[in-house]
Amino acid sequence: MRRRTSTSCQRAGIDPDAYLNLGVDEYNSNNFEAALGYFDKALAQDDTSTTAYYYRGLAYLASGNTEASKADFIKLIELDPEGQYAAQAKEFVAGL
Repeated sequence: MRRRTSTSCQRAGIDPDAYLNLGVDEYNSNNFEAALGYFDKALAQDDTSTTAYYYRGLAYLASGNTEASKADFIKLIELDPEGQYAAQAKEFVAGL
């Protein structure tokens, strides 16, 4: 997984993983709409987070938005084609 923290987030004292962690908690609790909101905020802070794209793609998929899910998995693959989530993302894209 490649991670890059933006300088503006560092200066503001914001942990770029905080929203991601909250989103994963909501996703694991089947609160997909809440999870999507947190993943959106995580990606607004770090638009290279393959973990955020992966989980947002899963949340979109679970909530029935296959088009948005596919877009997130494609973005993940573009960012890190051999990364931690790439193989699963490629399978999801092929099946959507």
